[in-house]
Amino acid sequence: REREASEGRHSGMQERLSSLEAAMGESADRHGKELEALTVSHAKVLEDVKADRSKLSDEIQKAIQEEIRREREASEGRHSGMQERLSSLEAAMGESADRHGKELEALTVSHAKVLEDVKADRS
Repeated sequence: REREASEGRHSGMQERLSSLEAAMGESADRHGKELEALTVSHAKVLEDVKADRSKLSDEIQKAIQEEIRREREASEGRHSGMQERLSSLEAAMGESADRHGKELEALTVSHAKVLEDVKADRS
């Protein structure tokens, strides 16, 4: 009788152990599938982030190139403005030099005439 009771308890433990093993197997399978789904999802998110980063990088690069283009145009505008101002100053300096040269020549001629007149008066 004790043997039957022992076998009954042993049999009950076997059933409980089999039940636990089955539950653990099902749980492991379920967790494996969830892990696989998360891995796929993570890969998709990572791919999306890389695509967004690439797109953002392209947009930033385009914005930088546009800023460089605008700065170059502004610089060229300032440069051409300075060229025009320099040309104007050079022209004014040339005209002034010509005018002063003519005035100096007229003064030299006038001075020479006065000198001749003074010499003529002394003689």
